[in-house]
Formats: sequence, C-alpha cells, structure tokens
Amino acid sequence: MIEIQLQFISAIIILASSAVPIYITIKLKDNLRKLTLILTVFILIHTVYHVFGFLGYSILAEGVFQPLSVAVLIFFGIVYSGFTKPKNGAIKNMVFYEQHYNNSTFDSFGYICMASNAI
Repeated sequence: MIEIQLQFISAIIILASSAVPIYITIKLKDNLRKLTLILTVFILIHTVYHVFGFLGYSILAEGVFQPLSVAVLIFFGIVYSGFTKPKNGAIKNMVFYEQHYNNSTFDSFGYICMASNAI
C-alpha cells in the first residue's frame, strides 16, 4: 500500500519538476535547447513510469517505461559528450604559443606548462 502511495507522490513531484526544463527548452536555442529537450523527455517518461506503477500496471511500467527512460538518459549522456568534445582548439593554441614564443628563451618545461594551459 505504501509503495502505491509513493508512486503517486513521486509522479506528482517529478511532473512538477518538469516545468523548469520545459520552460528552458522553450527559451533556449541551438545545442542547449536540444539537451534540455532530451532531459525533459526523460523526465516526462519517468513520470509516466510512476503513473503506471501507481495505477497497478507494474509490468508495463517496469517492462517498457523504465528501460525507455534509462535509454533516453543514456542518449542524453551521449549527446552531451558530443557537444562537449573539444574541436582541436588545444592544438591550435599550442601552435600559436610555439610561433609566438619561438624567439624567447623557454626551456622544455615552459612549453609543457603552456601546452597544459592551452588544454
């Protein structure tokens, strides 16, 4: 009995918390909009999981909506890692530092420090 009540309370809290990502999805543009849209889809699917658990459809909830929400969350992680991947900016900075400080008297440690700062 307590598990059913917890499913209902969880569904209400999760649905209420989805208002912020929905609003952010509407206001943002480009990559952040895509990320918040995927996060919002995850939150809404997870809400549906709790609603079906509350209604007593535990096979449908745990067999369909729980794995689907996990898959969407993994997809969110993949998309996020694709957006945060560096685009060879560190190599360009290293070439700039080498060309800029070529006439200076830096030892190899100085180049290593500048390269680590560029990354």
